[in-house]
Amino acid sequence: MPNFSRRHRMNFRLALSIAGLPLFLAGCDMVGPCSASETRSVVALGSLTEGTTEVASALVGVGASRGAVESLWLDWDARGPSLEGHVTSMALVRAEPPYEFLVDLPLLRQPPGYLVIGNLTQREGDSYPGLGGLFEIVNDNRALMEVRTDLPSRPLVRIPLTTAGSRGWTNGGRPCS
Repeated sequence: MPNFSRRHRMNFRLALSIAGLPLFLAGCDMVGPCSASETRSVVALGSLTEGTTEVASALVGVGASRGAVESLWLDWDARGPSLEGHVTSMALVRAEPPYEFLVDLPLLRQPPGYLVIGNLTQREGDSYPGLGGLFEIVNDNRALMEVRTDLPSRPLVRIPLTTAGSRGWTNGGRPCS
């Protein structure tokens, strides 16, 4: 192995640092995977209280991808200890009367502590489950979760949703050439 002087080693390190600077400033996108798709998403939260008691709470996430893969998705969970075991149906509806139906939320998984947890995906060309336009409605705080129960004292619970975070169209990586 050659014996380089300290000055040569310092110059070599400096040259490597300068050569690597563009990669660092570019966020390493030049060496990362490429992406021909963009995504966007919004998360909304809500709760319904009576006095100081929370009757129910909800979290909804809506997103989309476009480009190489086109799809829409909806994730949700709802909680409400007093309603557990009594939910007969759930839906997202418009927040203003006449509370127009947007999408049915199937009661697929009901783990302990939750009313329901679920997700729906709609691929390009599919008409079910009809998630088109949902991003804008949720993002603009114009949606609520409607929970129907078999409880005579509380047959309908409406949980208003408020946007907690939103991300517009962003590329998932460097563009593919």
